[in-house]
Amino acid sequence: MLKKIFKNFSLGGERTGQPLVVLGSSSSEVFDYIFGDAPNYFPYWASGWSARSLGKDKHKQYLTKILEPIPREANVILNFGTVDVNFICRHMAASKGIYDFKRIIDEAAEGILEAESLIRSQGFMSVYASFISPSISLPQPYWDRFNQSRQLPDRMLGNMYYDLFKKTSQMMPAIDAFEELSQTHNGSYLLAREFMRDDQDHHADYIKTQKIAWSKLRCLIPWFDGAIYSLEWKEALWDKFVMGAPRPRTPSERQYSDRKLRT
Repeated sequence: MLKKIFKNFSLGGERTGQPLVVLGSSSSEVFDYIFGDAPNYFPYWASGWSARSLGKDKHKQYLTKILEPIPREANVILNFGTVDVNFICRHMAASKGIYDFKRIIDEAAEGILEAESLIRSQGFMSVYASFISPSISLPQPYWDRFNQSRQLPDRMLGNMYYDLFKKTSQMMPAIDAFEELSQTHNGSYLLAREFMRDDQDHHADYIKTQKIAWSKLRCLIPWFDGAIYSLEWKEALWDKFVMGAPRPRTPSERQYSDRKLRT
């Protein structure tokens, strides 16, 4: 099953500079908006991929397998946590009567740290956690589309994602955009309304958030600026992606023509 849902690029094409690998859930699609089909960008993300699952043997085996052909000088981003907060906590409360949400967040952090340890053991030295997808305030009927369980309060969701960041960032380098993207002023840490999509969705509007994500990568990762693509590609970046023109379809999008597979 996992083999069918992992999205990835082939290792074909000309590559220069330091590669970037992104692992995570569907919120990782924001990186697709930034890097498109740049040959040194490898998006290995899957809808519904939780941080807690990273400690399971089958997930460790898949991480080892999909990273095997990647150059060891690559930067690796672990963009997890939204599934654990938005879906697993609700599922555990409704179906199993488990309300120990702190334990679930602790297990999510442990999963991310286990993945970091495994990836480093494979020879990758630059591994970062990413928290650039604050939870979004949505009405209960939206969540009913997935199942009929009552969703947790918005403020709780926002704070759990922020708590996951705080716990993880104490143990490994982490990228976050809470100050730029979330409602820090009221302590909810929910996504600010200006970054929400016009239609209700638990994903942010990536057209609006991609520039912030890009700036965060450049600030944290040494020598990141210019490491992935050509000068000509960088100069055209914001004209093509921020000014409203369609971005190029990624190889995985060409393979999976139904965009619903990516959400």
